[in-house]
Formats: sequence, structure tokens, C-alpha cells
Amino acid sequence: MKAPRSGASQATWIVRAVAVAVIGWVVVFAVAGRWALRGGEFREDRESFRGNLMLEDGMPVALPVNLPAGYQVPDGYGNGGPADGPPDSTSLSFPPTDKAKAKDHLRDVELCAEHAAEHSGGCPTDIGGTTIVRTVDGVRVRITLRDHNEANRIAWQKVPLTTDLDMVSWLY
Repeated sequence: MKAPRSGASQATWIVRAVAVAVIGWVVVFAVAGRWALRGGEFREDRESFRGNLMLEDGMPVALPVNLPAGYQVPDGYGNGGPADGPPDSTSLSFPPTDKAKAKDHLRDVELCAEHAAEHSGGCPTDIGGTTIVRTVDGVRVRITLRDHNEANRIAWQKVPLTTDLDMVSWLY
């Protein structure tokens, strides 16, 4: 008498391995497709952004409604303030796309938001480059550009800013 075989046959294992590989590739193409359909730029999740930034009541935040041409979602953000007090500023770094970096020689743009009523806020005032200072809804926004691209400076001077995260188009 033969002993019963345990487990699945070799053919069954091959079918399972192929199915897992196909499902993996479907997931990869689905993610890549979503990325391509958004114009090749990833978008930041609004709730993750709020959580990662750890927004607290009273902490200033103001963001571009739309990103100027050649820029993508921030690759770094955080908040600052005195060691013994609550945060009083929000900082973000907007990197240029690889294409804009190569073609237009764009560099990262630093955005820092602080309370406009405070005379000495939490944003650095001299970090090199050209600094544009704007005010929106009681928040002073310091936008620092490190390139010498006049069109880029004008774009960041004119980009609409908002303190309402629901209005920010690059957050979903």
C-alpha cells in the first residue's frame, strides 16, 4: 500500500507561484497607472500630511493652492519653536522635478509659515537665496528660493496661498 501524499502536487505549486506573480505585477501596474494618470506626480494624502506635520491648534500653516510649474509635493516638512513652548512655525521643502532641475536649473524652495502678529517668529530670516515674504489669513509666509530664475521667482510670488488644507489641490 502506498503512503498518502502530503501537500499539493508540483503542478499546483507552479500554478500558485504564477498566480502570485501575476497579482504582484497587477498591483505594480495599478500603482504606476495611478501615478501616470496624475501627470507623473505623486500626491500627498491630506490626513497623512496633517498627521506627519502634527498640526496643533494655533500653529501656523499656509500652503500653495497649486504648485508652481516644475515643482512637486514637499519631500520634507516639520515644525519649530522654542524648546519650552509650543510650535510657532511650519517649514516645508518643495523639490523641483528632475526635468525642471535639469532644464531650468531649479532648486529646492523652502517655505516657512509663522504668525504674522509675532515680530520675531520661528522662521529663519537669512538662510541664503531670495526670500519672498507674503501674508495670508494672519500667517506670514517666507518663501526662500536658491536659484536665480526670474520666472520661478515670479511664479512663487503669485502662487495663491491658503490656510485651508481642503483648498490645497496637491493634497487629496
